[in-house]
Amino acid sequence: MAERHSDRLDELKENRMTLLIDRLVYYRGDFCPHLTRGRVKKAARELDKIAPEWMEDENREDLLFKKLAELNPEWSEKEGWLQT
Repeated sequence: MAERHSDRLDELKENRMTLLIDRLVYYRGDFCPHLTRGRVKKAARELDKIAPEWMEDENREDLLFKKLAELNPEWSEKEGWLQT
C-alpha cells in the first residue's frame, strides 16, 4: 500500500510538471520559437536533480527559465527568455 501511495505521489508530481511545461510552451512559444517542450522538459529534469522541491516554490516558472537559460544560453539571449 505504501508503494502504491509513493507511485501515486510520483504520478501527481509528473502531471504537475507536465502542465507547467505545456503552459510555458503554449503561452510563450509564439514569442520564443526555440522554447520547445523538449528543452523545457530537460531543464525541469535538471532542476529535479539539484533541487527536488522546486515545483513547490511560488517562483517555479522563474526557476525553470533560469535553468533553461543556463542550458541554452544562445537562444535565451537571442529571444530574451529571462525578460518575458
